[in-house]
Amino acid sequence: MEWIWTAAVCMTVIIAVIAAAAGMIVIRYQRQVDSICRQLQFIKSHQTNMKVTADGMRFGMGRLADELNDLLLEMDEKRRNVESQETVIRETVANLSHDIRTPLTSLDGYVQLLEEDVSVENQARYIGIIRKRIAALRGILDELFLYAKLQDNAYLPVMECVELNRIVYDTVFSFYEDCKSRGLEPQISVCEERVYTNGNEMMIGRMLQNMIKNSLEHGKSDVRICLESRERQIAFSCANKTEHAEQIDMDRVFERFYRADGARAAGAQAYSSTGLGLSIARSLAEKMDAVMSASLDGDVFTVTAVFDRTEPA
Repeated sequence: MEWIWTAAVCMTVIIAVIAAAAGMIVIRYQRQVDSICRQLQFIKSHQTNMKVTADGMRFGMGRLADELNDLLLEMDEKRRNVESQETVIRETVANLSHDIRTPLTSLDGYVQLLEEDVSVENQARYIGIIRKRIAALRGILDELFLYAKLQDNAYLPVMECVELNRIVYDTVFSFYEDCKSRGLEPQISVCEERVYTNGNEMMIGRMLQNMIKNSLEHGKSDVRICLESRERQIAFSCANKTEHAEQIDMDRVFERFYRADGARAAGAQAYSSTGLGLSIARSLAEKMDAVMSASLDGDVFTVTAVFDRTEPA
């Protein structure tokens, strides 16, 4: 019977030790949980980049801390993206409000002159100016609509084999009156060989329009438009001399609302300029897997779009 008593005592001691150890584990586990909860509350209250830490790697606490840190990092990235989008929206509203207000103010002024001046000659001139301002305003709204549309990643154009020579000629000829009014005679060079690419004709036309318009608005002289045939690619470029090359930030030329002189409305050209032209052109290029770049050589600013070459079926 003595050995049974001894065994019982030993068993009791073992159970007590296990219970004590288990109690210590539970207490330590609870402390770790409390510590992590306090850290999470602090991170939530202060929006800090601090990471969750665990005193030990036992009982999966280290893995739990790693998973929480990954989740916090993902949430922080989403928060930053939301803040960035809010900033973009505020900038867009501020810039476009200014751009739209300019032709509207002008319209209001000429409408008042039209009401006050009974001269038929002056009234005809005012009506002509009003029509131009309305057209400029319509252009601003079209630019905004297209820019917003291109920001949607789900928007994919219908692609087909198109001839670039014809699109270039049609686009260049559409600027004839504009060039004449500005006293500019662009140097136009289009390869004789018919060249084709896989793209969307309407989008390519709009992209070329924005590139040419940028050169005409900012080029004081020596505007050059070129379509070049390469072995596997086709390059369309617009080049112009600029009077203030030092003011151009080449890292920002495709940035929305960027203008080298920083002016929102400086003269008649600003009535139809939103600062979205090159940004839209690059977005259009990206939708068709084309590559757009800009360069500055001395006082000559050049924008180039490169398309992959294809052959018609």
